[in-house]
Amino acid sequence: MQSWTSGEDIKPLTIEAAKRWAENKLDADEYEEVFGEVSEGDELVSVTLQFEHDVWKKLVKLASSEYTPAEDVIEEIVTKNFQ
Repeated sequence: MQSWTSGEDIKPLTIEAAKRWAENKLDADEYEEVFGEVSEGDELVSVTLQFEHDVWKKLVKLASSEYTPAEDVIEEIVTKNFQ
């Protein structure tokens, strides 16, 4: 018996990941309709990081196991260690 599957799947996102996705896909009014009014303290800062290949592979594996983007893993590590 043959079966077909599509190339799409649904993965749960953390609130932070959902907000990042929405910032890139929604206009300001749509974003605030979903997540509420944004205060100036909620701004995101973009950075570029470089990792050794082995470290990057470990980060991607960890992020995949938690169904979350790598940037969320990094943010969680920094937040936990520098409160």
